[in-house]
Amino acid sequence: MLQLGSPKVTYAFTKHLWATGEKEPAFNHLLEFAQRTLKSFQDRKDMKEKDEKEKIETFKLLARCFIRLGEWQENLRGLSPDLIQSVLG
Repeated sequence: MLQLGSPKVTYAFTKHLWATGEKEPAFNHLLEFAQRTLKSFQDRKDMKEKDEKEKIETFKLLARCFIRLGEWQENLRGLSPDLIQSVLG
């Protein structure tokens, strides 16, 4: 998985990939990034209060990632009952 330092930079890069026609790689990179980022926060049980701002910003970014993933998945595969269940999952 391509990680470009800042999570915001990684998100922007995947949007650039999509915009330039690299749709499958963009979707796959964003999916892996979102899953990895979410898991890393779930694994951090010792979050300090000073980390709360970082946590909030990361969850906002993850929300944007999951919205984008749903849009991209619909664009790549069309709309179907299976897709809706996949996106909700």
